This record gives sequence, structure tokens and C-alpha cells, in this order.
Amino acid sequence: MNPSTGSFNWRPYLRKTGFSAAPVSCFKHVALSNCWETVITNVRVEVRSPDCKTCCPPNSCCTYWLATVIKVQGYWGLLRYDGFDKITPHYLNVPDKWFNLCTEPHIHPIGWCSKNDHNLVPPKNIEPKIICWREFLMETMPGGFTLPLNFTFKMEDHLKNSIKKGMKLEVVDKNQISVVRPAVVTDVVGGRLHIKYAENDLKDEGFWCHERSPLIHPVGWAQIMGHTLYAEPKYARQSLKKTLYRTFDSNDATWDLFLPVYNPASDLKFKKGMKLEAIDPLNLSTICVATVTEVLRHNYLMIGIDGMMAANGSDWFCYHASSPCIFPVGFCASNDIKLTPPRGYKGDFAWSDYLKKTKAEAAPVGLFHREVPDHGFKEGMFLEAVDLMEPRLICVAYVTKVVGRLLKVHFDGWEEDYDQWCDCESPDLFPIGWCDAFSYRLEAPRIEAASYDEKKKKKPTMMKKRRRRWAKKPSSDDSPEVNVEPSKTVQKKDLPDISLLDLDESSLHSETGKTSVTKAGNTSETLKKRGRPPKSKGKGKNSNTTNEKKEVTTKKSSGIKLDKTVPLEKTTPVSTETACAKKLTYEEDPLPGSSTTKTKIRKRRNAYKTPAIIEVDDSSSSFDDS
Repeated sequence: MNPSTGSFNWRPYLRKTGFSAAPVSCFKHVALSNCWETVITNVRVEVRSPDCKTCCPPNSCCTYWLATVIKVQGYWGLLRYDGFDKITPHYLNVPDKWFNLCTEPHIHPIGWCSKNDHNLVPPKNIEPKIICWREFLMETMPGGFTLPLNFTFKMEDHLKNSIKKGMKLEVVDKNQISVVRPAVVTDVVGGRLHIKYAENDLKDEGFWCHERSPLIHPVGWAQIMGHTLYAEPKYARQSLKKTLYRTFDSNDATWDLFLPVYNPASDLKFKKGMKLEAIDPLNLSTICVATVTEVLRHNYLMIGIDGMMAANGSDWFCYHASSPCIFPVGFCASNDIKLTPPRGYKGDFAWSDYLKKTKAEAAPVGLFHREVPDHGFKEGMFLEAVDLMEPRLICVAYVTKVVGRLLKVHFDGWEEDYDQWCDCESPDLFPIGWCDAFSYRLEAPRIEAASYDEKKKKKPTMMKKRRRRWAKKPSSDDSPEVNVEPSKTVQKKDLPDISLLDLDESSLHSETGKTSVTKAGNTSETLKKRGRPPKSKGKGKNSNTTNEKKEVTTKKSSGIKLDKTVPLEKTTPVSTETACAKKLTYEEDPLPGSSTTKTKIRKRRNAYKTPAIIEVDDSSSSFDDS
């Protein structure tokens, strides 16, 4: 099935005065971002003549004429056929036409017709108006610019992604964001990966993310960083061994395929219990009071949202210390951004009072990576953005606020509850025309399609799915109660600092220890739903169901030692059961306490906000823009 079927067409927006799209150069992860500045105003091209009304194959008998790109919006360019501006009165609309410069098969650099035995023929509308076309071309051609000869090939080269279909990697569990699971890439579209978990659950539809997303990691990442891993014990052992020995399989996503993270040379380090401000991973329109709940290896942190943390830590999220999604105390106040206080906090929130009350320390400002690149984004610029709560959807959106490198993205036609805070280098933002270039469906603004909600009636696929699946029927106050089952976590200790450099076989030795993982059964514990409702009106299929995990006990009988000890888990056979391999520590941990809360799902407002745009009558155009 062609995923672009029914995709939104940008032409109605492009024809409006006041419309502005983010330049391609703003998106470092997309095709041609480093050379798009060469495709600028006044670039000359050879394009199919407006006299050709039917779509012909590129090597057929189509006639061509010269045109100039007079305006660029994302991957789209506004073309004006040479000569029309000479014969059309200034008070009439010149019949210009918008094309996607990356997908239109009949746009070529100057000289293409000569090399491929095609004729340059003036359109019939203007042919009688200019006496000598040869002289006209000789006057207008010199000093112009055209597309690079390898323009098409550069787009094709970008299709060669570093992560391929069929590769194995580790990815955040969409149902419990505090753990990662082994997964397999099932499809790749323009750098976007469709991922399914390795357990081959037939009910799991998988989800989409970009190959530069912080949600995915190489094989062995969880064991090296000390992050919770939900996998079979055999995978836990093998993934660590592969990383230490560099003995990866051909279909393993290796460490060199992922961008290195920024690790500043500083004595300052995050500590457990430090307070900061962070984007809520389950409600991306809010920045909340947060706490460092755990410090992993190599500057990775587990962050929890104050007042909303599950008792078992199942909604903690892993950020690197250099992540643009965490901020020092006072960031929101200094940038006129609303800070969401802990749930139940009474009165006006003040950091000074809160730190005293909680006897906590604010994370030093020097720990945060706050370099602001010259990204080029401005308020009101349109783009194509992934709905990170339903990442299969890419939607029409625009920027409503710019704070340094932080962008607030609004989905056109949807309420502010659906907004997302994004970094300026987020791989989930694309220039307009990207979906068209890679045949991926672009969702229309809700106001643009009467049956828009019906088209999106699929169950949620990302992290908010866990919030919906335990929803009960609304109570008397119309507030659905959400039940979340707690899962057992293994008590954590101070972790040794593992270096992945200079590993050799002589560094190995054995030692003993044990770890156990217990099941999570039915419980009355509930957790407030803080994520906004999905864009689909339909209820999830998994409502009023449970997700029982079976008890598995494993024993460890060997270990691996570098400069400091790194235990290697060894387990007894587990048949087809799966075990949750935690950081390799040796004590059993009692089940944490539980709590009960209620929540109300926010109702959508009917507000429709968009930058001021004035429509222009282009009915005088004599050409079909379909």
C-alpha cells in the first residue's frame, strides 16, 4: 500500500500571502540540507512545457522550456516560465506554478535537453509575442545559475541509511518507558525506522522513529550503561559479550552507527536527588519540575516528574546529561515559559521554597549543555512534524515559540494540548515536501478534512498507550480511573565506570552472584494520566485488560572484569519465558509501595489557531495545478 495515498497537498497553503516555511537548511538530518542553499531564487531549469497537459514519461516526446525558480519554500519551488513576465501586464497574475523540486520528474538542469535530444519549444501563449527567441535566450542565459548535475543523485544517496531493514537494536519500551527491549527494524523510509520488538508479538504493530532518535540504541547499550533491560537472559549475556569483544553479528546495529553524545570534560556531575526542569515524556506540551532518580554510567540519567512518578519507577525516562530536553532550575521563569509544578502543589510555585521543603539540591547550571546553534527557525514557520505520541503520524505543523534551541510546535487544526516542545535539531521535524519526496502520508489539518478523525482510528502506538490500556469506565464525576500495574525493579547500587576502550581478553575473570525478577500481577495501584488524549477518537482495544508478567528467577555464575568489576549474567534455561534483565547487581529488592490516584482526560477545545495568512486569487493561472 502506498502510504502517501490521501496525503495532504501543500499547494493551497503555498498560494497564500504570508505563508512561510522553515528552510531545508534548518533540518540537518534530511536530504540536501547542506547544499540546499544552491537551490535559491533565480536558479534556471529546463521544465516540461505548460503546453503538455498530460503526464508523460521523462524520455517521451514531451517538449520543454526554460523556467526560473523565483521562490523556495522547503522542498517546494515556485517556477516562472521564461518570457511570461515580458508579455503579461504587471497588474495581472503571472501563471507561476509550485513544484516539489525533489519529486517532479520533468525538472532538469540547463543543458539536459541538449544531452538527451529534447527540444526547447516556447509555449504557444508567448511564442508570437517575442520576435526572435534565439536572441531572447542569448540575452537571458548568461550569468545565470542552474541545478547541480548530481542533484537527483544526492537525494537518492540519502536513501542509503546507516541502519538497514532487518537490523537488531535496543529500543525504549513504549508500554513502560523506564526499560529498553531488543527489537528489529522492519522498514526504513527516508531515515525513519519501523520497529517491532524481538518477541514477535503478533498483536504488536510496532512504531516509527528516526534513526537519530534518542529512543534507540546499539546492541549491548543497556548492559553497558546499567539501564533496565527487558529481554531473555541469553540476550543479556550475549549483548554484553558482543560489546566487550566487538564480536557483533552482521545484522546487529553497532555503536558506530549512532551519533556520539556530548560528554564535557568537567568535574561536575549529576547526583541522585538533584532537581531540575524537564519536558514530560508523556505530555510533551509541558515542562515540569523533575528529579534525577538515578545516575547511570557515561552521563546517562533516569529522570522522574515530581508528583507524578509511579511507585515502581515505571515512568522514569532516560536522558543523557547533554540532552536538550532537560533544563536548569529557573529556566522556564527566565524564558517566560509556564512551569508545571508537582501535582497537588498548593499556591504559587517558587523554586526556593520547594528546594527547602524537599531538602533537595538544584542541579548546577554548568551541568547542562546549552549551546545554541544558528538554527534558522522563526515563529510562524510551517513544517512537517511527527506526533511523538502517535509516531506513525506526520502532520502539518508550525512553530509558535522559539527559546534558544527550544521550539514549541503546534499541529495545525488541533488544540494547544497537542503541542510539542522540540529541540531545533530534533530528527522528528521535516521541511515541507519531505513526505511527498519519500512517499510517506502527510496528515492534513483537522479543519481541512471532514473525515480526518475517521482516518486516524487506530489504536495508539507509542508511550501514551500504557496510559490508556488500563482505563476503566468513567465514574460519577466523568473522570476515568487509570490503573497501572507496578513491575518489580531490582535494587540499584553505585555502578562502576565502564570504559569501552582498550578491552582485551586478559581482563576477564569469573565471580558469583544472583539477581531475581518477579512478576507484576493485578493491583489496585493507579497512576494519573498526564499525557494528552490521542488524536484518534476511538477507544483503545486493550481497555480493561491486564498485562501479567511471569515470575522468573535467574542465578548468575560468572562475571567480567575490566579495571573494575562488571558482572556477566549466567542463567538457567527459561524455556519460552522472558526475563527482565536489570543492571547486574546481586540483591533482591522488596516490592515498592503503591499509591492510588485518579485523573481526568482533558477534553478537546474547538480553538483553531494559525498564523495570519491572506488568500490570493490565482484563478488567472491558465495551467492545471493538480
